[in-house]
Amino acid sequence: MSEKNFIECLPRKSAFKVGLASGLGIAFVIGFFILLGFLINKNDNAGGSENIGYINKDNNNEGSANDTLLNIAESIGVNIKKLGKCVEDDKFASKVAESAKSAQAAGARGTPYSVILYKDLKVVIPGALPYDQIKIMLDAMIAGETPETNDPSINIIPINDSDWVLGKKDGEISIIEHTDLDCPFCKRFHGTMHQVIDNYPNVEWALRHFPLTQLHPDAVNKAKTAECVGDVGGNDKFWKFVDELSK
Repeated sequence: MSEKNFIECLPRKSAFKVGLASGLGIAFVIGFFILLGFLINKNDNAGGSENIGYINKDNNNEGSANDTLLNIAESIGVNIKKLGKCVEDDKFASKVAESAKSAQAAGARGTPYSVILYKDLKVVIPGALPYDQIKIMLDAMIAGETPETNDPSINIIPINDSDWVLGKKDGEISIIEHTDLDCPFCKRFHGTMHQVIDNYPNVEWALRHFPLTQLHPDAVNKAKTAECVGDVGGNDKFWKFVDELSK
């Protein structure tokens, strides 16, 4: 006579409950591993989207952020073949990395982070201030006053030939902005800075990269692509590209 297993020894109702609980437990475990596998696969794909191979026009992921970058560059007249070579070579990886380090050395902890250089003044623009407040700061500096956010100890590299500059070259007033091309506040501030350039003919505006990768994983990719756009198409194309990304 064969021995009965544990469930067979239980009353019918108890056996049913145990069997049901066991079945649910097994289903839960199976579902957990299926979900885990899905998440791992999703993360792998997300990591791949940051690879420079997105410049390939045969990419089938239509509507993706990578295709959007390519379409923007093409729409403003950038040579796609040369742009692709620049991106594939990762030509500006070191420049973007050094720009981020310089931003931190200058006191940047978030974006946008901008500094106005005028004579011996180094005046911080704290965040995405509206045009009216920046106008007050600029007018005060021109009038010989010192704004409260002046910090002579700021360690910032003046505008030089490696910068992309809008406005008057070698202008009397320099504004150096450290930006993240995925930052919503930076996009708003971008329009504000265009107002500054339109109203102050003696201002030069330089844009440097400070991608906040923990918040915006693709910001480095966009920064390097923007640098390549400028390298291939020149200063005007760089600014047109950034203008499009800031819409």
